[in-house]
Amino acid sequence: MKTYKITEGVKTLRYPKYLHRQNETIVNWGKEIGAYSPVTNEICLLDSTERKILQSLYLSSAKTIDGISKSTNLPLATVRRLVTNLVRHQLIVDPNLEKEVVIEYNTTTAQLYVKLTEGCNFACPGCVTASDKIPPNQAKILDQDTLQIYLESFLRSADEKQIKSVKIKWAGGEPLLPISYKLIVASQPYLQKLIKKYPKISLEQVILTNGVFINHQSTLFAKKHHIRFSISLWGTKKIQDQERRPRNHQESYSKIIENICLLENVGTGYSLNHVITPSNAKHFANFINSMWNTNHSSFIGKQSDINHPIPLYIAFYRPQSFYQQDILTKQYCLMEQGLRSGFSEIKKMINLGIEIQPLNRIDYLNLSGMTPAACGSGYNYVAVGPKGAVSCHEELLDMKDNLDKIIKGVNIFDLVNQDQLLERSLYLGTNIKFEQYKYIGLHGGQGCPRMRKIENKGDLSISGSVTKFYLSILNELLSLECLQQIRFK
Repeated sequence: MKTYKITEGVKTLRYPKYLHRQNETIVNWGKEIGAYSPVTNEICLLDSTERKILQSLYLSSAKTIDGISKSTNLPLATVRRLVTNLVRHQLIVDPNLEKEVVIEYNTTTAQLYVKLTEGCNFACPGCVTASDKIPPNQAKILDQDTLQIYLESFLRSADEKQIKSVKIKWAGGEPLLPISYKLIVASQPYLQKLIKKYPKISLEQVILTNGVFINHQSTLFAKKHHIRFSISLWGTKKIQDQERRPRNHQESYSKIIENICLLENVGTGYSLNHVITPSNAKHFANFINSMWNTNHSSFIGKQSDINHPIPLYIAFYRPQSFYQQDILTKQYCLMEQGLRSGFSEIKKMINLGIEIQPLNRIDYLNLSGMTPAACGSGYNYVAVGPKGAVSCHEELLDMKDNLDKIIKGVNIFDLVNQDQLLERSLYLGTNIKFEQYKYIGLHGGQGCPRMRKIENKGDLSISGSVTKFYLSILNELLSLECLQQIRFK
């Protein structure tokens, strides 16, 4: 006799066998009841009878058609029909049909992180490229000839690997400093030649900036070349400067907001990158209201006729030393509390009819896409700078020059991943020992592999504290995404 269990994760030919229940996939707000299936990434609205069947699977040991019928007092024919429907929508699965398979992770997308300069007008503590520790007069800058070598090698290598789409991240330091901005401008004609040379590859570009140097000229330039801005904003008003530390000690928040309004008026694509830290997490609820709640008095678009939520990416603080890692491990609870207060505000916005962006991605956690290997684990990520090329932009500071090998034509993906080849399987989330849900490992739950390796003294097979942190917020995140889809779709 067939038995049924709640599906926790994804069941396709790319995924291994696992069947663990996750109670919070069912969400209930007033009269509307829905269930989220990570298999299809869809919300299914349930009637009371379907809900009763799912509840019986959660609460009862009866996993058969007869057992469900007895526990719910529903006729056998009704149970059989509804169970068939729930299986069809992949809200429950039949273990007898489950197949165990091996994952082969071959991406068709890749990213190139270009560190144009080590110089920056900010001195953010724990800067991923150590710009906070490098005096401005000692900052190295990438020269144009070397940059073109990197760009050609990256596109050629991507074509050899049959990669279909690439994203170039123009970064620093601060890429909009005059000397590094000129490199971005000068690279556009050369990039157009490369795209014609490798026509099977589509190109996307983004400038990672603190937003202070955005002006009318760069805004028009970016719009013309379809380049998007990603602006780091770690808080409102004084909180931004406390977290980011401008070198000139002048207030930066109002200038950044002014430049966001400029981007809106010109129609240039952008998003904000908000990094949650133990120190700013307590302000997250206020921050999210000022960015998304168009009815709130603090909404940043009030003075500029912006009538929609500001596009926002939420990330978590990435420690850059053993000391910072130790402190963060002890203070994840502060970030968790701050996130929950923000989630409460987001729920209010959705119920008020404010159509915020999807909540399917936060930090490395990607609910709607398979991400067994996060950035920096290689295979689809290359970082280049004045000193050479590596597989993780956080390693650009301490590296050996390998430009000669790139010039000789070595595939840049193979080059930067030489040290990781023997550990490749350990970088993939499916092979990590996740304490609770296998699902989270397939969707970016492993976090930054570099930090996981440091935290676990070189053992990549063990999940780190960030995985536990993801698990602590996963249920709320799923519920909010369910609520949003029910309200607006």
